Amino acid sequence: QGGQGQDDEHTHARDDDEPRVTVDRTGQAGKDTVVGNLPTVFKVDLFAVGLAPFDEMEFSRKRAAQVRMTGETLVVKSPEDSILRKLWWYRLGNEVSDRQWRDVVQILVVNGIHLDASYLENWSRHLKVADLLARARDAAKEVTGK
Repeated sequence: QGGQGQDDEHTHARDDDEPRVTVDRTGQAGKDTVVGNLPTVFKVDLFAVGLAPFDEMEFSRKRAAQVRMTGETLVVKSPEDSILRKLWWYRLGNEVSDRQWRDVVQILVVNGIHLDASYLENWSRHLKVADLLARARDAAKEVTGK
């Protein structure tokens, strides 16, 4: 019991007094790493920084966010970059992922007028998702009634 075991791609840490955490250790650019705390059903996705111009811009725009319950600070990507990345994934996935689409619409609803519209317009054209951004904005308007 306890201790640590490894296989080719994952590390599973287990201690009788600690939550179980699974980490994908492949380290491939663009591949996400999932860290989860099973007792609290808390999941964090970690992504390696890619080499494309948007990857570098997205990383440079990271910001600190305070966790409500504990007051600790996490570094997160901007809502604009979350929207753009999810639209890009949605397009790559043949526009069938309800989760990606729902996330984009909800980010638009929650952040509304606080989003940097010119940044979204510029990068959505560069990433070839401007049409999806327009559709997502319309869907967000339907949700809010504005």
